[in-house]
Amino acid sequence: MDKKFHKLLIKLSNSHHKISRSQFADLGLSPGQPKILEALSELGTCMQKDLARACDVEPPTITSILPAMEERGLVKREALAYESGKRALGVSLTDKGRALELEVERVMDEVEKLCFKGFSKEEIDLFLSMLARIYENLGRVRVNQSKRSSPLLKEDTVEESKIHSTKKSLWNRSYIYLMLVSLITNMGFNMVYVIISKYALRISDSLSIAGIIAGMFSISALVVRPLAGVTVDRVNKKQLCILANILIGISLVGYSLSRNVPMLFFFRVLHGASFGLGSTVNIALVTQYIPKDRMGEGLAYYGLGQVVAQVVSPSLGVYIEGRYGFSLLFLMIALLSFTGAGLLTRLDYTKDKGLGPIEKGQRPRLSLNSLIAKEVIVYAMVGGIFSFSNGIVSSFLILLGEDRNIANVSLFFSLGAIVLFVLRLFVGRLVDKQGLSLIVNIALILTA
Repeated sequence: MDKKFHKLLIKLSNSHHKISRSQFADLGLSPGQPKILEALSELGTCMQKDLARACDVEPPTITSILPAMEERGLVKREALAYESGKRALGVSLTDKGRALELEVERVMDEVEKLCFKGFSKEEIDLFLSMLARIYENLGRVRVNQSKRSSPLLKEDTVEESKIHSTKKSLWNRSYIYLMLVSLITNMGFNMVYVIISKYALRISDSLSIAGIIAGMFSISALVVRPLAGVTVDRVNKKQLCILANILIGISLVGYSLSRNVPMLFFFRVLHGASFGLGSTVNIALVTQYIPKDRMGEGLAYYGLGQVVAQVVSPSLGVYIEGRYGFSLLFLMIALLSFTGAGLLTRLDYTKDKGLGPIEKGQRPRLSLNSLIAKEVIVYAMVGGIFSFSNGIVSSFLILLGEDRNIANVSLFFSLGAIVLFVLRLFVGRLVDKQGLSLIVNIALILTA
C-alpha cells in the first residue's frame, strides 16, 4: 500500500464514509445530517452560524440541510430573544432528533471499533493525539488567494517557541485559585459539620430537632443542585461562584447570631443551598482550566483540597469551639468564605472559557430535560446512597464520642482523610487509563 500521507488519508476517508453513510442511509439520514444531530446534541439550542462553526462548514450549507430535517421532525427552529430586544432564529433537537442522535452515536462507535480492531489502548491514544497535532498545525495555515505567484499556503506568523509556551498547562493560575477556594469551602464545611449537631442541641435542647437542623443542610443542597446545574450552564460561572461564597459567609455569620431554632434553621438552609450552588459551579468552572487529556488527573488534584480539609478541619473545628466558643468559630469560617470570594475575582474568565446562552443574549427555555440528565441518574443514586451513610456518621460522631467518653474521636475524620489523600495522588491517573466504572465499582465493594 502507498505510504504517502495524503493518499492514505483520502483512502481512509473514503472507506470510513462508505461504511458510515451506508449505516446512516438505513436510518434515513443524508450526508451532513448526522453531523448536525451530533453538534446540536452538544450545543443545545443555538443559532445557525454557531451550528455551522461547530460542524466546520459554511452557514449556507446548514441553511440548505435544515429544511429536510425540520420536515422530518428531527429539529425545530424558533425565535431567540436578545436582551437588546432583537430576535434571532435558533435551532434545537426534537425528541425524535435526540433519539436518532443516539443511533448516530451507536453507528460511529461501531465504525470506530472496526477502525481500531487489533490496536492497543496506547496505540489508539497515540494515534488520536497525533491527528490532533496535525489538525492544530493545519489550523495555523491559511490559503493564500490573493496572488497566484505567491506560495499557495502561508503559515501564521507565530514563532514555534511561542506556540509551545501557550500550550495549556494544568497548573495555571486560575486552576490554583480554584483549588484554594475548594480548600477554603471544604474547611468551613467540615469544621461546621462535626459540631453543628452539638450547637443545635444547645439551642433546641432536643436531639431530634438537632438532627433535623443538621440534616437540612443536605436536603437544601439536594434541592438546589438541579437548579444550580441549569443556572451554571446559562450564566457567568465566575460571578455565580463569587455569589455562592458570599452567601456561605453570610450564613455562617447568621449561625453566630442565632439564638432560637427558627433562626438557626433558616441559616442552615441558606448554608446548604449556597454550598450546593457553590460546589456545582466550582466543578463546572475548574474543568475549563484543565487540559482535556489530563482531566482525571486534574480533578484528582483539585479534590485534594477536600481531602486536606477532612484531615485538618474536624479536629481544628472541635479545638476552636472548645477553646473559644461557637460564635468565634463561625465568624472565622465566614472570614475564610469571604476570602475565597476575593480570590475568585482574580480568575482569568474570558469568552474562550465558555459563556452561557444568557451571556450571549439568548433566553433558552427551562424544561425537565434541562433540569435532569437522565444518563447520570444511576450514578447520582449510587453517590447519594454512599453519601447518606457517610453523612449520618459525620453528623453524630462527636455527640457519640461525648456520650461514651471517647477521647479524641475527631481523629476518625483525620485518619480517613489521610487515606483519601494518598489515594488521590494516583487514582486520577488510573481513571484516565482504566476508566471510571472499574474504579467506582472497586470503591463500592471495599466500602460495603
